[in-house]
Amino acid sequence: MKSTKSRITKTPSKKERKIRALRIVLVVLVLLIAFRIILPYWVLSFVNKRLASIRDYYGHVDDIDIALLRGAYVVKDIYINKRDSATQKQTPLFACPITDISIEWASLFKGRIVSEMEFSSPALRFTEGKAEPEKMEKDTNDFRRILKTFTPFKVNRFEILDGKIGYLDETVTPVVDIELDNAHVIARNLSNVVDTTLLPASIKADANVYGGGLNFNMRINALANDPTYDMNITIKDAQLTRLNDFFKAYADVDVNKGVLGLYMEIAAKDRKFIGYVKPVITDLDIVG
Repeated sequence: MKSTKSRITKTPSKKERKIRALRIVLVVLVLLIAFRIILPYWVLSFVNKRLASIRDYYGHVDDIDIALLRGAYVVKDIYINKRDSATQKQTPLFACPITDISIEWASLFKGRIVSEMEFSSPALRFTEGKAEPEKMEKDTNDFRRILKTFTPFKVNRFEILDGKIGYLDETVTPVVDIELDNAHVIARNLSNVVDTTLLPASIKADANVYGGGLNFNMRINALANDPTYDMNITIKDAQLTRLNDFFKAYADVDVNKGVLGLYMEIAAKDRKFIGYVKPVITDLDIVG
């Protein structure tokens, strides 16, 4: 008769189970810490590669901070330059020291995953190119494509704090360099999370204009294939003497004094546009 050895499975003690659970927790914690340390560098490398690959533009980001708990990250010291397609010269287009990008939690509760962006002290400058028009290639990019570099989700809300918007033309004499400053812009519902009207999104802005002020209001369907919006712009009390280089370069006149007001309203739908522009100049004195 053969003898058989019974196998007895040893049940881990309570102390051993605690040690095993503690080891698992420590391993997971170490992996999370390593992921948290590596993630900003990976995201920074990914964003810079994307910025460098956009045709006719070149951009760079100095640093990125990740805030996992609120589903956000902060882009630090970004700049984007526009390449002249004929000369390959780079001119500054956009720069911002702090850009906060996050999931918009209010929309998440409505079943939509979209993002919101906040720009602190950004500067956007448009530059007249030096190349002849026939040598310029058609620009197939726009600012929305650049924004997609930073977030995989549609942007539903963005806000600009203390912004600057400028225009530079070095092809004329004197050089024209004009700028709006202290701009505040807020745009809501750009992705039509709440789609209840023909124009579900809104954009509001105000800025300083050479001693005066600008107010901008727009209702828009940002997802429409054709331009669909209703906007109005008001400029009051802009001092024309501070725009003298502009008038000398383009109109060959010298403004001694004068105050500009501008009232404009434009609506667009089905490729049809209606509206008006009403400039009002008071106390004008010019030479030329």
